[in-house]
Amino acid sequence: MTTRLPDEVPEAATLEFSAPHNWCDRRCERCLLSPECAVFLLSERARRQEIAAGRDPDSVESIWSRVEQQLSATVQMLEVECRDRGIDPSTIEGRERHASCEELEDQASEYLIALLDLVETLRRNPRALASMNLSDVDLDEVSGYGYLIAGKFGRVASYLTEEGILDGEVAAIDGAPNLLLIRRVLNELDELLPVQRLPRRPAAYLAAREDVRRRLEPLLAAVTGACDAHLEQLVRLGRAPSPFCVATCGS
Repeated sequence: MTTRLPDEVPEAATLEFSAPHNWCDRRCERCLLSPECAVFLLSERARRQEIAAGRDPDSVESIWSRVEQQLSATVQMLEVECRDRGIDPSTIEGRERHASCEELEDQASEYLIALLDLVETLRRNPRALASMNLSDVDLDEVSGYGYLIAGKFGRVASYLTEEGILDGEVAAIDGAPNLLLIRRVLNELDELLPVQRLPRRPAAYLAAREDVRRRLEPLLAAVTGACDAHLEQLVRLGRAPSPFCVATCGS
């Protein structure tokens, strides 16, 4: 299922983004689209089955079981999508990986490592943590955002050409919204993690953050405009996933 604007909305009406679960922040508990999201519904059904069987749904074994089920369901959904589009899955060739892909993934990994190092430093320093008005729960959220950003950069990297730009229909409908998600989450992290309050600048983290922002700029420049307008329309209609639309504030 792609996210298309209804016919009565004239602006950017021909644009499509991939299904919302492809470009969300995985915070299903606040997402307006959870009640109709196949990924969330499958996960919740699996959790109920684990509980009914007397198993802990949060155990490692249960989590991996759900991951396996979700992967199987995803493959089935892709097969249906290919059939609807008249595509033979056996004829689909893997995208060629260029140096630009590895460079972007490496930058994202370095950012994640620097962020996690900062989180661990803050956990060991209650005074610094207090100066930022943060708790251990907040740091867990920061870490989760870091993994999300790195993962989404990896997804975008898979669409890059040899020149390091997005190219092709799939890149437009899936790479573009993921870039908008990365921008949004990076901005939210800046608010959640006010490093300017620390007595000593976290140089490694700041350098890594600047690197990923610098790399993000030209990629965003290629998709903003029409894609931003499309996203704004989806937000107004309540058809964008968290963090763009959330149950607590509406957007």
